[in-house]
Amino acid sequence: MSETYVIAKDKSIRARVYARYCMAAYNRAKSCGKFEIKRVHRAFGLAFKELTTGETPDYQTTMKSCTCKDYQLGKRWNRGFCKHMIAKMIVRRAKDYMHDEHMKVIREKKAEEEKERKRLVAFQIELRRKALELG
Repeated sequence: MSETYVIAKDKSIRARVYARYCMAAYNRAKSCGKFEIKRVHRAFGLAFKELTTGETPDYQTTMKSCTCKDYQLGKRWNRGFCKHMIAKMIVRRAKDYMHDEHMKVIREKKAEEEKERKRLVAFQIELRRKALELG
C-alpha cells in the first residue's frame, strides 16, 4: 500500500478514514447494477480488509480476471465477476476518492496561499505609495 494514502498512524483513525471512502465505492458498486449484490457485499469485506491491513487473498486477481474457482467455473452465470475482482475495483475506486479529496485540499490550500500573497503585495504597494506621499 502506498504511503500517499496513509492519513493517520493510529489504526482506528485510519480505519475510519478508509471506511468512508470504501463505503462510498461500495455504494457505487452496489447501485451500478453490473454486479450481483451478494458478491458486492462479500467484496466489501475483502476490500476493507485490504485497505486497512494490506492483506490480499491468495489469488492472482486483476480487475479483468482471477484465478479463484468461482471465477474459473462461473464465468457465464455470474456476469463475469467474482468477489475478488469486485473487491479490487472497490479498492481502486476508494483510492481514487482518497486521491481526489487529497488533491482538493491541496488546491484549496494553494488558493488560500495565493490570496494571502496578493493581499501582501497590495499592502506593500499601499505602503510604498504612502511613503512617497510623505517623503
